[in-house]
This record gives sequence, C-alpha cells and structure tokens, in this order.
Amino acid sequence: MMNFSLIAIALLLCYLLFMSAPTHAAEISSNSAKLQRPRSYSATEQVELLRGQMVKYQLRDRGIKDERVLTAMSKIPRHQFIDSSWQDLAYSDRPLPIGHNQTISQPYIVAYMSEAAEIFPGDRVLEIGTGCGYQAAVLGELAQEVYSIEVIPQLAQRARHILSQLNYQNIN
Repeated sequence: MMNFSLIAIALLLCYLLFMSAPTHAAEISSNSAKLQRPRSYSATEQVELLRGQMVKYQLRDRGIKDERVLTAMSKIPRHQFIDSSWQDLAYSDRPLPIGHNQTISQPYIVAYMSEAAEIFPGDRVLEIGTGCGYQAAVLGELAQEVYSIEVIPQLAQRARHILSQLNYQNIN
C-alpha cells in the first residue's frame, strides 16, 4: 500500500507541474523579451571590427610598436585592395592573390617593413612593385609623397583606381 501512495503522490506532482508549465513558460517568455539581444553589425562595422582585431592581435601583439604604422593600418580598408572572392579573408594574417601570379603581403609583413623603414611625415618614398597598392596606401599615410612603380600594367591601373577612390593624392 505504501508504494501505491508514493506513486500516486509522484503522479499528482507531475500533473501539477505539467499544468503549471504554461504559466512558467509565459513568465520565461516575457522575461526574455526584456533581455537585450545582441545587436547585429552593419557590413561597415564588421569590417572595422576585423581591422581593429588585425591591428591588435596580428600587429601590436606581435611587436609592431610604431603608432603611426598601427594607425595607418587601422584606417586603410585592406578588403578594397583585393578581389571580392577573397574579401572574407582580407584581414587574416596571410598573403592573398591579387592576380597575375602576385599577392598582397600579409598585414604583419606590411607593418614590419613600414616600421623598419622609419618613414617621417616629410619624407618622399620610392616603392618598387605597387601590386594592388595596399603598401603604397600605408606609405602614403606615413610620408609626404610616395612614388610607386609597377611593371604589370593591369595591376598598376587597378592600384591607381583604388588609391584614387580612397583619395590618396600623395601617391604617384
């Protein structure tokens, strides 16, 4: 008889819990509506976030100290210098193809070379091998004037177009 009483009480408790569940579900639902949902980022905000992470983790954390280089690289939209099929990797620490068997150097290498060059605001810089123009843009942020030479006409034309769109008037 004792086992039957315990089973009956257990069944009664289960029934009561089941019947009260919709009330709790409604409370949970109304409470979750009060919670802040993570906001979604615009494409521009996503790119800025990725660029900021690139500067922090790939450059600063690996020893790049020149604030002018770090500022330049946090400003320049690297994704605009590469083909759209590679743009999801634009801020990864790797070289990417730009066509004609050429690549855009990985961000760390661009920063390292720029820092090692010790470029001052009044300097004039000669860059050999414009490629897509990304390094020229970094140099353009650091120097008064940049002269960049590219032997592949298609790359030179594309770099000139991108740099013009980004309003770099000190890069020739």
